[in-house]
Amino acid sequence: MQGLLEQLSRRQLIWQGSAVRQNIAGWPSGYPEFDQALGGWPAQGLVALQSLPAIGELRLVLPLLGLLQQQGLLCLINPPQQLQAEPLLAAGLQLHKILLLSQLTGADGLWAAEQVLRSGLFKAVLLWQPCLSQVAGRRLQLAAEQQQALLIHFTTVISSVAA
Repeated sequence: MQGLLEQLSRRQLIWQGSAVRQNIAGWPSGYPEFDQALGGWPAQGLVALQSLPAIGELRLVLPLLGLLQQQGLLCLINPPQQLQAEPLLAAGLQLHKILLLSQLTGADGLWAAEQVLRSGLFKAVLLWQPCLSQVAGRRLQLAAEQQQALLIHFTTVISSVAA
């Protein structure tokens, strides 16, 4: 995995918060500490966030989604649990501008994400998927960049601690 990340980084195909360059167009996160450390969210492309599933990871991006929804639609693909309207409304999101696709297979989720991005109607796609191959990640990154959209890929961490 480390070799893959190094290869992608050398080819400037990934964005890393630790390598923030000045004057990069992006979106504020809604969290001053995050913006100071990482420079906010990139304006377009692919962002991968790794966390345990269904621990409130969506809260991290709610301020960003509010900004992006002013410019286009949002799509959420395979969230790990049923979404509740109240937190989304409290964050200022308009539910009629959110497309929710759930219970898709891995291949169908990737296909849907690419089609949604290529439509040009969506400013952000959030995809919960255990992993992305290099080919799938690159296809989605290109689709997002071509339409000036942002794809946020939530990937899970498998805990080695027995319950």
